[in-house]
Amino acid sequence: MGKQTKPRICEVLGVEVGEWFTHPGMNTSFQVTENGFLKCADGDLMMCVPTLINHPDRIIRKPRWTG
Repeated sequence: MGKQTKPRICEVLGVEVGEWFTHPGMNTSFQVTENGFLKCADGDLMMCVPTLINHPDRIIRKPRWTG
């Protein structure tokens, strides 16, 4: 396996690996791990995944500052 590609979920949601993002109406932040798993700041993902996948246009990306 030569080139590392980002997980498909990143393409669907329009975010990068490790980037924190939010969704209107949800009280937590989310992140996609290197393995393609969705990580939630409060640990509860039960109802969040379908909403995020079905409405990726509503995702709010948090700004990242570079040096």
